[in-house]
Amino acid sequence: YIVVGQKEYNVDSDAHQIEIFVTSNTAVSISIEGSEWLQHDQTKAASTDKYVFNVSENTDYDSRTGKIVFHAENGIQEEVVVHQSALGALIIAADKYEVPCEGGDYSFELATNLEYTVTANAPWIHVIETKGLNRHDIRFSVDENTDISDRQGKIVVSSASKTQEILISQAGLVPQIVISQKEFNV
Repeated sequence: YIVVGQKEYNVDSDAHQIEIFVTSNTAVSISIEGSEWLQHDQTKAASTDKYVFNVSENTDYDSRTGKIVFHAENGIQEEVVVHQSALGALIIAADKYEVPCEGGDYSFELATNLEYTVTANAPWIHVIETKGLNRHDIRFSVDENTDISDRQGKIVVSSASKTQEILISQAGLVPQIVISQKEFNV
């Protein structure tokens, strides 16, 4: 017989070491199917054998699955499946926008495979909600700046583990003198 303590492991994209406890009444061999990122590290014998496997960091934007097969001499086998999450990414097209004092509507491209939120830290910047590695067109508008001073604000795109900031710089109103009368008597 051969008994595996846990038949499935789910790990995030970081490198890990997993321990699998196997009880058998016969010699056990191991094969790892379809993954170079999963490697047998060591076996420690006791009443139950502990097999240690190293899981390499996943630097890809796709999740992956590997299978460890324990083979007993009598032909019986047990499989353990290891699922590893994809590398999370928040990628924005530009991290700074310069907008004129008149304000207006704008957008930036976001590439992500994470759940995310978009917020603005200034009351004059308005995020317009729009909703694998997916591309999203994030729209925002900027109110007119009626002050002569330039101003700055940020849009923050965040997930549970990552944050990207976009700086919004807006020009101030250009001072003007308007004379409505064309002639003056002095």
